[in-house]
Amino acid sequence: MRETRVCLLLLLTAVTAHAAVLFDKPLHVTRSIDEPLSGKTIVVEQYYFGNRVVTVRGDRTVIADYERREITEINRAAATFSTTKFDEVAAARAPRQARQSDAPVVRGRSDRRGGRSVDVFTADDRAAGLHAEIAVDASIELSRDAFDVVVGAAYPANGGTMADLARGAARAPRAAASRVGTTAADLYGLPIEQIVRWDAGGETVTSSNRVTRVGQETVPPDLITIPAGARRVESHQLETKRLADEIDSVPARRH
Repeated sequence: MRETRVCLLLLLTAVTAHAAVLFDKPLHVTRSIDEPLSGKTIVVEQYYFGNRVVTVRGDRTVIADYERREITEINRAAATFSTTKFDEVAAARAPRQARQSDAPVVRGRSDRRGGRSVDVFTADDRAAGLHAEIAVDASIELSRDAFDVVVGAAYPANGGTMADLARGAARAPRAAASRVGTTAADLYGLPIEQIVRWDAGGETVTSSNRVTRVGQETVPPDLITIPAGARRVESHQLETKRLADEIDSVPARRH
């Protein structure tokens, strides 16, 4: 009887682990991100599969493993890499304020963005001083956990007002439930375009995050392979936090 219980427990654990997979099929998106402060536009490739997300920007690759709860950064040009636990990354980041955006998200119209059919939503968060326009492709179904990963609201990231608004827009009431035990209310669409405008001292600042292509390709192995002879270094986030702490620890010079 005890052996039977152990087998059932192991089977239940295996089923639970299988059900916890974030992305049950590969998702590859190309993003074009406008940075308002630098005025630059950057292009990143992101590959979502299983419980991992791989983000590639030029010679740099960041692998977020949500099962092992660690982030690996590879700089192929410098032949360096770093591995950091989620808890270390979270500790190095500024905590998010408790406030969550409760601004109403209003559906405006159907449109095409990035070559895909989307629903366009708008939201005005007066407390945060921003206006958002969010285009969602509801044909791509994401679980709540997978959606939070996509918009940067899953631990160790802490989201933000824009993530709250995108979540409200992306909930997919039209999507048919295609998974066992999943209702349509549990599904979220993929944000294809996010444009936010906010007031900064009387001046309007605009930033955008656009998905220009969606596919199912898997990440090329050479982009996630640590180069032979690569040197292990401190991750960029931990290095920044350490330097900031060192600066803060220096006593002010008396004049």
